[in-house]
Order: sequence, then structure tokens, then C-alpha cells
Amino acid sequence: MYNFGQRLKLARESADFTQEKLAEKLGVSRTAVARWESNDIEPKLQNLIGIAELLHVSTDFLLGICCTPNITISNLSDDAILALERLISEIKKSVQDK
Repeated sequence: MYNFGQRLKLARESADFTQEKLAEKLGVSRTAVARWESNDIEPKLQNLIGIAELLHVSTDFLLGICCTPNITISNLSDDAILALERLISEIKKSVQDK
């Protein structure tokens, strides 16, 4: 099971954020982000909410209450969204044909 720091790092890397970029957006030092990821310290509630918003995950995911991050398409291009819709349609079709 992942701890908070591991979940934060996973979400940060999945969102293509560096520690520096996340720190800048939150108004904290890069050292603070590194210490969160190494579980030396925990972020304040305000920062936890900011992390979730910036990285497009739930606070429940970060805190280990649920096991998977939310999947969002807000950062995808229209072409990527269309490709996903086609893929989902094909999967549904293949399942129905069985």
C-alpha cells in the first residue's frame, strides 16, 4: 500500500509536474514538496487541497482513503478525447458481441 508521499509523487509525475513547478504553484519551497514526498512532514490542509486541484486527483486518493486517482480528461485535446470515445465505443461493442 502506498503512503502519502508515494501517492503525491505518483500524482505529481502523472500530471507532468516537477517538484519545483508544484512548489511554485502552491507558493511553498521545493524542499517542502520533497519533504512531503519523503514523509518527513505533512502538508497543511490548504496545501493538500491545492495539491489535489493542481494534480487533478482527490484528497481521498492522496490520503489513502481510496486506492485509485480520479481519471480526468480536462487536460486532453479534442482529438485525444475523440480517440478515447472511439476506443470506449469499440470496447462496448466487442463486449456486446460476446
